[in-house]
Order: sequence, then structure tokens, then C-alpha cells
Amino acid sequence: MKAFVKITALFLLQFSVAYANGGQPPPPPLFVSTEITGPPLQAPLFFADTNSVTFFTQVSFYTPSSLDGKISVEGTRAVSSPDQNGKNFEWKLPTAAFNGGIALKIWKSFELFFTLKLDNRENELSLSGSDMGMSFLISSTNDLRVRLDFGLSYNNLDAKTLLLDPYSYYNDTTYVTKTSTNKGMSPFVSLTMQYAAKDWIVNPYVQISYCRFPLFDIEDSRGEIWSVINIFSVTPGITYRLSDVVMLSAGGSYFIPSEMENRSSQGIFSGFVQANFLF
Repeated sequence: MKAFVKITALFLLQFSVAYANGGQPPPPPLFVSTEITGPPLQAPLFFADTNSVTFFTQVSFYTPSSLDGKISVEGTRAVSSPDQNGKNFEWKLPTAAFNGGIALKIWKSFELFFTLKLDNRENELSLSGSDMGMSFLISSTNDLRVRLDFGLSYNNLDAKTLLLDPYSYYNDTTYVTKTSTNKGMSPFVSLTMQYAAKDWIVNPYVQISYCRFPLFDIEDSRGEIWSVINIFSVTPGITYRLSDVVMLSAGGSYFIPSEMENRSSQGIFSGFVQANFLF
């Protein structure tokens, strides 16, 4: 009997100490679904040339208007509801986006660039984000010209994330919708190859890029929940030299998101026109 009393007292003492120290933190909410609004990350389109300063403006259009599928999340467990059809993610794309930027040649084969991005999500003009980075001009004087860009993109995505209280998972009573604006940084790299024959009316080019694209990031007292995907894109097009200081280009970008299952579309297409001013 005395041994039982001692064991019970020891157990109560340990429990009281653990409780006084806060015990185990409460579990994070369960992820049900998320809806984001905004354009995909697109590496800025600069060309290798002999000029010292480049300004550009670009107008882009997207199709389809939305994309859905199934994503994975970090920091918690994903659960599904009966009406989801195996999908927990919807991406609403703007009708159009407007980009502008500048590249400054620091050395004959090295540049720094900065851009600003806008879009018309939900029929309102919104700041999409900005880019900053550096470029290495591998070839800028031959007919075949190549540049390699490394950068960081500051994203501005609107997200609505549906979470479920883990204690009510089996009776489905407590859903919480978190509305957030993801303003994370995304690294990207792009390779641009262009042909610049002076006796051709138009010249072709292609840009290949890769980026890490954060979809949402939610923090509260119970922890952090986030999701990140990779996006690969290929952008073919043509350029037309209007004058020594003005070059026009037109093309299309095809974005392929990874880490997304059961997609309603294999990718996102963007058509665009752009004007480069060379000084």
C-alpha cells in the first residue's frame, strides 16, 4: 500500500510540473483546402546586348482562368471533405498582368536588374510583386546571344485557406478560414538564348526558367503551415528591331507546376507583347 501511495504521489508531482511548464503544445489545425489568387512567377525577359541600360514594359494574358489540383502541405496533416473530389487547391489567375523593369550593365558581361509587377485580379489593379537579381552575359556581340539570370522574386498572392480543428475532425464541427497575403521571396534562374542577325526582319528567342513558388504560409500560436511548389517555364518568341533604341518582342510562356496532382490543366499559358528601350 505504501508503495502504491508513493508511486501515485510521484506521478502527480510529475504531472503538476509538466502542467506548470505548459505541457505539450496543442496540435496544429488540419489542412482542408486553399484558394490563391495571382499570377505565376515569370522570370523577367531581358536580352543580351551591347547597350548599357535597358528599360522594358510588358503586357501578359493568361489562360485558363483557373487551375485546380491536389497539393501537399508542411507543418500539419492534410484531410479531405466529401465534396472535394480528391482536390484541395484552386488557383485563380488574373486576366492580365503588367510588368516593367530596368537592367544596368555594371561590367561588360555583368548586369543588375529590378522589376515591378502589377495585375488585374478580381477586376482591380493589384501589386503582384517585384524582382531583383543579376545577369551574366555569356555572349552579347555574336548573332547567337546568351544570358543567364539569377534572382529573387517578391510575391504578393491572396490566399484563403480552410482549416479544421483537430479535436473536431470526426464530427466536422469547427472549420476556420484563414485569409492571408503571401509576401514571400522566391528564388529563380533563367537562361535566355536569342538570335540577333541584323539582316533578318525578325529574330527568334527562347527562355527557360525555374523557380520555387510559395503558395501560402500561415503562422499562429500552434505552429506554421505552408506549401511550396516548383514551376518550370519555357518562353519562345520573336523580336523586331524598330530602331537602334527600340526593340519589340512577342511570345508565349508555358508554365508547368510540379508537386501538384490531379491537375485540371497540365499547365498555364501566357501570351505577351513587350517593348525594350536600349540606351
